[in-house]
Amino acid sequence: MNMFRKICIAGACLFAVGCYYDSQEALYNNVTPVPCDTTNITYTGRIATIIKDNCSSCHSSTSGPLQGNGVILDNFAGLQQQAANGKLMGDINQSPGFNAMPLSGNRLSSCDIGAIQHWVNMGIPNN
Repeated sequence: MNMFRKICIAGACLFAVGCYYDSQEALYNNVTPVPCDTTNITYTGRIATIIKDNCSSCHSSTSGPLQGNGVILDNFAGLQQQAANGKLMGDINQSPGFNAMPLSGNRLSSCDIGAIQHWVNMGIPNN
């Protein structure tokens, strides 16, 4: 193989390896956020699912009395009590003086917190 051909092959390899394409979204994380719908929030349609997905592993009637400090959130009555006394919002907002929840440290999304806040503001309906 002659020297010119080797240089051309090497150059083509470097060019192919050195070139890539990233979208602006991938480079700068400019992903358009999904709108947060806080209309028609119901306990059975949205709130119970958020609680089940994020809280029930520790705060359920089957998790035992010591786990979750006896706070039961997998039924309406237990969740209603925590929402009515202000602990639910204080804990999930991770406000000073409250227990930052969930304990994993991964805060609920602002959309989920907004949905729960809207439900509390509506008077904690069992709907």
